[in-house]
Amino acid sequence: MEIRLQAGRSSATRHARRASLHEEDQLLRSALRLRNTGRSAHHARPQSIHTRSLRDNPILIAAAAGNENLSNPARSALRDWVATHSRQRMTPIRQRRADAMKVEYDNLTPLYDQVRHLLLRDIKEGRFQRGSYLPAEPDLCEHYAVSRITLRRAVQELCSDGYLKRVHGRGTLVTEPKVEQTLVSLSGFTESLTSSGHKVRYAVLDSAAQASSNDVKERLKATGSDQLVGIRRLLLVDGRPLTLEELYFLRSRYGRVAEPVSKGGSFNQALKSLYGEEPKAAERAINVDFPSAAECELLACTASQPVYRIEKLVLGKGRKPISFSVLITPCDRVTYSISS
Repeated sequence: MEIRLQAGRSSATRHARRASLHEEDQLLRSALRLRNTGRSAHHARPQSIHTRSLRDNPILIAAAAGNENLSNPARSALRDWVATHSRQRMTPIRQRRADAMKVEYDNLTPLYDQVRHLLLRDIKEGRFQRGSYLPAEPDLCEHYAVSRITLRRAVQELCSDGYLKRVHGRGTLVTEPKVEQTLVSLSGFTESLTSSGHKVRYAVLDSAAQASSNDVKERLKATGSDQLVGIRRLLLVDGRPLTLEELYFLRSRYGRVAEPVSKGGSFNQALKSLYGEEPKAAERAINVDFPSAAECELLACTASQPVYRIEKLVLGKGRKPISFSVLITPCDRVTYSISS
């Protein structure tokens, strides 16, 4: 464990040293430009001076710039640099990192897993806001006192859990955690998610949705005179879109359910209160697909983001069909589990 910690410190130390040398070089170049202002090009000194040899003796910078002729702004800049550099020399980089974050790692748990828990804690406590990007990788290595390899493993774990998302060319986005759903559960979305502490509501998009094929009537075992009721709605969990649903049932059997469901109510709750019926079984067919342009807009996802496309047939007593649904959910927002 100690070896891994030392490796992280070495990487961050090298980064800090390079940044410090770059700042010194820029300051020296600026001072030389100020000194040479008003002089002819013939007398101007070369402005490319290697500062590694000046690192241990910052006073040499002033001498190299010819401080007897420096302007007041240049003299002030050099004086500030010397004061800052002296303080940094008195405080080792490792100590400055320890002051930035007091953290102790144990020898029992893998280091990346400990960093993962620290990152997750900072996300939940609001240090890293949802919808924002994580700080740059070197800054995080410095903050948690670990190497890039360890940090990247911890970040990858949180990406798999749905707390983070890598965005090409931009960085690592802090996202919402995945919602957990049990596939064999007969309870509706409202009941199961509310019991897990989520805020759930339906936004009804169309209360007269039309089925795309006659297959829906066949699945519901409708007769020729049966009228199909279709409701298209968007399930929002904790304020963000989770699932786009097309719900179908027969008016001749469950017509009174249409009104409360069209107003954003739960289908299962309306079914129980108005007809005294509850689902007894369900058949599901699950496919992974890509969303259409319209689905992307409603679900706030991209066209390259895969979605679960689930066909669900709910059955009552005697396996009588109650409803048929097509559910579309982005894969990175839900984890489906099967329990027996």
